[in-house]
Amino acid sequence: MLTVLALVLSSFLAYGPEEYVVEDAKGGGKKLIEYNGDSGELVIPDELNITEIGDSVFTGSNITKVKSNTVKKIGFKAFFGTSIVEVDFPNAEMIGGYAFSDCSSLKSVDFPQVKIIEKFAFYDCSFLESVRFPATLKIEECVFAGCSRLESVYFPSVKIIGFSAFSGCENLSSFLGNPNVTAIGVNAFTTYNDSRIPLSFDVETYLGFKVVSTTYGHEYAKIEVG
Repeated sequence: MLTVLALVLSSFLAYGPEEYVVEDAKGGGKKLIEYNGDSGELVIPDELNITEIGDSVFTGSNITKVKSNTVKKIGFKAFFGTSIVEVDFPNAEMIGGYAFSDCSSLKSVDFPQVKIIEKFAFYDCSFLESVRFPATLKIEECVFAGCSRLESVYFPSVKIIGFSAFSGCENLSSFLGNPNVTAIGVNAFTTYNDSRIPLSFDVETYLGFKVVSTTYGHEYAKIEVG
């Protein structure tokens, strides 16, 4: 009985500093499931080997800056609705749904290793102006929808852009994308209030797709060369 209890406690414990409550992560390392500290500017110690931030861990907190060299996965609603200004996760590979949604103080983000951005990850970040994701292959639905101040986008590796991914990004003017994009979802680049109206953003020039208007909004078809 004591052996079983010890095993349970070893996978769910306050590890190192008492403010970090972790459990074993599926892919190795530790998963942060609760943060009890009160620091607004947080640097997660490398020695804790936290590779994953769990769902809703910082939702409702006063966090404004966060840095971690070990985190690879950011969970669902991890920073939802916070006043975060600066994020630094140089080795993160996946951003979960709604992870930074409604973070109205966030102005720019740079995730050099992220491969997949799940749905609504940055939804309604109304002051977000520039984003840089050099390794991202897939942008899921509504990831940047409602980011009305977003101007500059850097996605040189992206292959798939999901449904309404940039809907409502009325100020989008610069999109460095992959000329080999294979699919763009319905209404990926339309106005927020009326999906029948496309953004002024030039999908054909930047991504090699043409807009086909439909009853339900806009579909995008790859322009065949040659």
